[in-house]
Amino acid sequence: GGGDFHSEHRNLRPDGEVRWIVWQGRTFFRDTPAGRVPIRRLGACIDITARKLAEIELQRSESKFSHLFHSSPHGLAITTLEEGRYLEANAAECVLTGYARGELIGRTVLELGFYEDPEDRREIRRLLARDGTVSNYRFRFRRKSGNVRWALLSASLIEFDGRKCLLSTAADISHLHRAEEALKLSEERLRIATEGAGVGWWDWDLRSGAVVCNDICHRMLGYPLEESPPDSQSWRELIHPDDRPAVACSWDRVVAGAQPVFREEYRLRRRDGSWRWILARGKVISSG
Repeated sequence: GGGDFHSEHRNLRPDGEVRWIVWQGRTFFRDTPAGRVPIRRLGACIDITARKLAEIELQRSESKFSHLFHSSPHGLAITTLEEGRYLEANAAECVLTGYARGELIGRTVLELGFYEDPEDRREIRRLLARDGTVSNYRFRFRRKSGNVRWALLSASLIEFDGRKCLLSTAADISHLHRAEEALKLSEERLRIATEGAGVGWWDWDLRSGAVVCNDICHRMLGYPLEESPPDSQSWRELIHPDDRPAVACSWDRVVAGAQPVFREEYRLRRRDGSWRWILARGKVISSG
């Protein structure tokens, strides 16, 4: 060839240390009756160990990221910040959206009609501009089939191929959303039923001793909400002294599993000092 040479290789120093070196130079030739022969080689070498080690570490880091990205059970995607154009998506993202990877890459979230409510995308961009990250943002998205689902999204700004991009992870929480809605409906029905019947309800956390009750309980005893007895011990002190042994015995039997339901008639002291007879019923449940 023309005599130019270039090489990146490792050198072993006398002390056993390995260094990365770049060799670069040119070989000069002389024409002879027998043909061209090399007569001189000029060149230079540079120690690039620090740069090479950084490159190797970067390659390892990128390999780890790629492995984690594609093996994650949650949807992961890299999209451009401005357009929301898919640059990369893992298998879980494809399952989440219903699109094959080839159908996602190169297309924008607007082209796909991903956001059921366009305001969600604007809000996500606003949060990113303010904080540089978004955590557990709940929104509705549309799958390829047209089915609308609920998802929880977290995202951060990153540099990818020299562009500002968004690394996002999303999980389908439609089942959780339905359960929450069903719970809200059940609680609303309970509220309407108890208020209509004038029934007070209470919730006693046996671990912490905290007690929560509805407005009817407060009105029944004449306590404003801010002065409500805060814990089970405070409520015990409101029980008439003559009734406390029977109430305690019945409740201990319920907690021990000896009887399924707590049911007692006893007197409670109102805020004004008067006594009010009440019928209390309760059951021990597990909250996990």
